[in-house]
Amino acid sequence: MATIIQKNGTVKVEGGAYIETTAVLIGPCYIEKDAYVGHCAVIGSPPQYEGYYPYPKDGKIATAGVMIGAGAVVREHSQVHQGILAPTIIGANSLVMSASHIAHDSVVGRWSVLGSKATLGGHTMIAPNVTFGQGVVTHPWVIIGANAMIGLNSSVIKDVLPFQKVAGSPAKLIGKNTGANGDKEEWLESTVLPNYLDEYDAMVRQRDEEREMMKEMKP
Repeated sequence: MATIIQKNGTVKVEGGAYIETTAVLIGPCYIEKDAYVGHCAVIGSPPQYEGYYPYPKDGKIATAGVMIGAGAVVREHSQVHQGILAPTIIGANSLVMSASHIAHDSVVGRWSVLGSKATLGGHTMIAPNVTFGQGVVTHPWVIIGANAMIGLNSSVIKDVLPFQKVAGSPAKLIGKNTGANGDKEEWLESTVLPNYLDEYDAMVRQRDEEREMMKEMKP
């Protein structure tokens, strides 16, 4: 049976979700139907953020929670930290491969795939249908637009717009994401449908608001 800790909030697991016996769930935590959490994964541990327990040990307790969407998969040895302002979210039908780190207040959009050992800095926002190769690292507060692709072992230090394909350290634009077997194409903003750009702009506004809120919370 998985370890369930509800000292600071409730853990709720919907029917059809499967939690491996060595996983750890720390509340507040909500796991929707048909989701999967692998062996030795830790869901809901404290954020790695100054002023919050256990840094220092008498620090504030983050209780914004974690939400694992319906059909999402979090593989073995991955960790998803508690949110500070809002829940850390793994979107519906997304896949977080083994040994990945999802920091506080991050969002992984539905149907996105993060390769093994992905590391998201706090407040990373990933739109739907994004693909990460193995070992991708994001700087805190980075936004990844819908249908983007990030090459393996890339370091993402600035925003990636919808349908962009980037790679490298630091990651640089190399073209348009046309799928795994797609033709090489130049990325042009004029070819991106307005609804994707509107979604991206909304994410930017949300990030700006959260940044101001975090500044106000500083001691």
